[in-house]
Amino acid sequence: MSVRDQTNKTLTPTQTGMPQGLPISPVICILALDQSGFLDTLKEGTLVQYVDDGVGLGETENHVLNASRTLNNRSRDGILINHDKSKITNSKSDSLKFLGITLCPPSPFLLVVLHGLSIAYLTLYSLFLYY
Repeated sequence: MSVRDQTNKTLTPTQTGMPQGLPISPVICILALDQSGFLDTLKEGTLVQYVDDGVGLGETENHVLNASRTLNNRSRDGILINHDKSKITNSKSDSLKFLGITLCPPSPFLLVVLHGLSIAYLTLYSLFLYY
């Protein structure tokens, strides 16, 4: 695949992945998530996905950790949780930004786990909230 640079009107070949800002990227991301089984219903917790960002809700920390393990075990077609981009924080004292919206305390959530996922060559961030 090559990408046209509108600045200097040149084509730049890409060896892997998709260029950032490619209009079809969100559609390809959702197709990859759907085909991998990542978006299938969880027994514990709920995953709400918006293109390449997601929010997972669970009643307890264990529910969210189990959901995270389930998603990892479902991993097919190159979907992996990136633990370097993961953290646990207390949302009662820390604000967090999701889809451009800052969620500030006090909120109904007790703990937050941020998971970064790599889908083939796309990057996906999933946010797990405990309530």
